[in-house]
Amino acid sequence: MKSRVFASLAVTVLALILSSRAVAASPQSGFVKVQGKHFTLDGKPYYFAGANLWYGMYLGSPGKTGARARLIKELDQLASEGVLNLRVLAISEASTLKRAVTPFVMRRPNHLDETLWQGLDFLLDEMAKRDMKAVLCLNNFWQWSGGMAQYAAWFNNEPVLDPDVTGDWNSFMDNSASFYRSPPAGCLDDQDHLHARAADVHDSSEVASSRCG
Repeated sequence: MKSRVFASLAVTVLALILSSRAVAASPQSGFVKVQGKHFTLDGKPYYFAGANLWYGMYLGSPGKTGARARLIKELDQLASEGVLNLRVLAISEASTLKRAVTPFVMRRPNHLDETLWQGLDFLLDEMAKRDMKAVLCLNNFWQWSGGMAQYAAWFNNEPVLDPDVTGDWNSFMDNSASFYRSPPAGCLDDQDHLHARAADVHDSSEVASSRCG
């Protein structure tokens, strides 16, 4: 059971490249792909200007963090400048870390905040209207989002070593790296859940996924 829980996001970042609009051709058309050392889109080289809009899901939420008018304004501004590829935080974990973001998507494994994911729905829908692509970040080393340190704490049943309290960043990174020693078996349950969730976002959006190490 532990392996099913803590290998749920057993990748550094699971990038979900979201199509901006439905394409009537093959199911894979409209997706950014890797060909050799380059990105391609529908068989052509893909170049982009991107930005880190990590908080987009929070602004799109109907809950207390929501500010949809601001989000729409920011998307309009980005699109007008030709910034059409956005990195978006799609999972944040509850954590005792001093600088951990609140609210969080995941209170504990398999218990997700639907209100924040409604914010992700709204964000992706608005991005689709502007022909934007998104890279969804599902895990990272940054302590403010919970991240790998929190998964390691859940799996090992140990407290998180908060570098903002201890001042010991080396121990924090070593502890975070133990995420990779968690059993990888059984991860498909949560991945399937995420894929189903992403596919359910909008009929007008297509979803592809790839692993990034």
